[in-house]
Amino acid sequence: MNLEEEITNELSQQMCSAIDFEILGNMLVEACGWHKVEIINRRELTTMLDISEWVKTYCKGKHMKRDRTYVFENQSDAVLFTLKWL
Repeated sequence: MNLEEEITNELSQQMCSAIDFEILGNMLVEACGWHKVEIINRRELTTMLDISEWVKTYCKGKHMKRDRTYVFENQSDAVLFTLKWL
């Protein structure tokens, strides 16, 4: 496999993953009552890592994350996240 094919495959996988997350996240929000929170303002990578650790530590329900979008099963987790990070 040459470099061009490797890059194309990697980008294709990233696109598929993003599309899958978007579809699943929207299904959870619309059909199951989950809560979506998007971090709109630009943050440094270290801050994004801090956010991920905070979510693992303080959120009690199930959650999903992709880039700057979080989807929470519990409304209380979504509210705490919003108050802390937005």
